[in-house]
Amino acid sequence: FRGDEDFTACHILYVSEGERQRLPAVIGRVTDKAVLTVADIPNFARQGGIIGFERSGDRVGLAINTQAAEAAQLRISSKLLQLARKVN
Repeated sequence: FRGDEDFTACHILYVSEGERQRLPAVIGRVTDKAVLTVADIPNFARQGGIIGFERSGDRVGLAINTQAAEAAQLRISSKLLQLARKVN
């Protein structure tokens, strides 16, 4: 992440663990844009990302930030929301 990338051409943006330190800047670049942000960084959804993959033992769950999804004008399937932990 250099800071000048135009992520708005993306539909889905995966944020890697290597970008954890710059997460606020990365999220800030796509806030209010129709970009689905996804990561397996701990507490990603609480930090403004839309979908975070969370490990619990041998299982992987989802945390979905419904407010971030609404700000991005994205609708999350009700079936997907039933499987996820919702955070705001």
